[in-house]
Amino acid sequence: MQFHYRNFADYNQDGVVYVSDITPLAMYLGDPVPIGDDAGNSIQDVLDGSGNDVVDYADVPFIAANMGNC
Repeated sequence: MQFHYRNFADYNQDGVVYVSDITPLAMYLGDPVPIGDDAGNSIQDVLDGSGNDVVDYADVPFIAANMGNC
């Protein structure tokens, strides 16, 4: 059995939404989500919390809104 892990705004995929999730955003800032990747298979799609198909500052507020979620 396989499934995708998805904790909204857990951008570094460590199991909890916290301030450290800013780091992956900084590393991929400005990167577009690869065309056709709506299944969360790319790091850019995981980081695109706003759903606007690019890793940008619009993805930051989702960390605050989901802080502490496991």
